[in-house]
Amino acid sequence: MLARAKINLGLEVGRRDRSGLHPVATILAELTLADELIAEPAPAWRLTVERDDSLTGPLSGWPERAEDNLISRAGRCMIEHFGSEIGCWHVTVLKRIPAGAGLGGGSSDAAAWIRMMAEHYPNLAERVWKAVETLGKDIGFFRRGGLQWGSGYGELLEPIMAPDFDPYVILANPGFPLSTSAVYQAFDQIQARRTSSRLWSIRDAIVRGAMPEALTNDLEPAAFMVAPELREFAQGLNDLAAQIQGRWWLTGSGSTYYILVTDEDRAEWLYGALKGQAAWTAMGRLAQRAVTQSLTTQSPVAQKERG
Repeated sequence: MLARAKINLGLEVGRRDRSGLHPVATILAELTLADELIAEPAPAWRLTVERDDSLTGPLSGWPERAEDNLISRAGRCMIEHFGSEIGCWHVTVLKRIPAGAGLGGGSSDAAAWIRMMAEHYPNLAERVWKAVETLGKDIGFFRRGGLQWGSGYGELLEPIMAPDFDPYVILANPGFPLSTSAVYQAFDQIQARRTSSRLWSIRDAIVRGAMPEALTNDLEPAAFMVAPELREFAQGLNDLAAQIQGRWWLTGSGSTYYILVTDEDRAEWLYGALKGQAAWTAMGRLAQRAVTQSLTTQSPVAQKERG
């Protein structure tokens, strides 16, 4: 089962309200970059994590206590709700998505595990999703993936049909994660005010299959406050992108930047030019959700804010 990464094709954030949360408006896009999950029945719940060789240092991070990651929390939640109806599983995760990167890796892993259970126990499917809906806002997005408009606190989702929008997506990470909660706290200190929204024009362009003139991320100034070195990293990326008239954008609360490129030769050139400038890079496309795979028992082959 693949657990795909996401980017935010625009992220607008409102002030923290009485609920203690920030209202958001965003366009979420699933990518071909993905972790891989394999599950097999087991006497007791167990989670094994294998990391791709590209994930080193802080980018390979995982919660210090295994029980704190979203897959384990989802597993405990389902055991509490369904007990012997679901039983225990050994889940192996091959990580290719860096941690603390704004790519939704933890939420996507949890959603992939929940999809496995929903497929294996179809009579429990809706109850399974209902049981875990409070674990993270991005889990709802990864239930169906693709392109979606997100609003409210990230829980209100609407599919976007854009079959002709298919750019190359290049990702670059500076080599350190960012805490989502720390970035939102910095955002509260800045108290920035937006005078207008770009998201509708971004959406209109995407639906037409055109490249948006400009994207946006309200959390970028806050991310610079949390990690001042991120500003220099972003400037270096944009100096490089200027050679192909491009621009890099922060996804989620960071620390990963992405750029959209329509021309394959330019995308290949830029991806190659990143060598030595970023600690981790990847290139792929937007993902059209494929038919979900069945639960497998084979061994794997090695290889509450929105973040």
